[in-house]
Amino acid sequence: MAMKKAWYAFIGVVIVLGAIAAFSRSTAPEEGPVLGMPVPGGENVPEMIVTPENGAPAESSPTAEPAASPSSATAVSVPISNFAFAPVEIRIAPGTTVTWTNQDNARHNAASDGNFTGPLLAKGESWSYTFTARGTYDYYCTPHPFMKGKIIVE
Repeated sequence: MAMKKAWYAFIGVVIVLGAIAAFSRSTAPEEGPVLGMPVPGGENVPEMIVTPENGAPAESSPTAEPAASPSSATAVSVPISNFAFAPVEIRIAPGTTVTWTNQDNARHNAASDGNFTGPLLAKGESWSYTFTARGTYDYYCTPHPFMKGKIIVE
């Protein structure tokens, strides 16, 4: 009898894990929103660069040269939507504050190993970090590591 109960418990765990795996595959982008990578629908994700002229994201082709100079803006917004950071890459000046705002129903954050880790954000919540040191900061979402972004402080 104890063996039968253990077997049923094992089968239950397998079913739950299978459901979780199926859900994860259905909510995650097939190849991820990575610069220049194909996404469902056959389109490439364009590189987004903050321009000094207006401080707003401007599209450029994935093969184009990045902007020569960083934004003079002191604040930049990065929406989190559809399990992706947008823009994927930004160039900023030292002293710029970047604010991530979650627009998804799932909880997300922004984390850069050894540099910063933001809290998990519910839909509508925001978190900000001020970049003071020059360098390249690759970051990701802790619970969804396929979500990636890059901040270049020049």
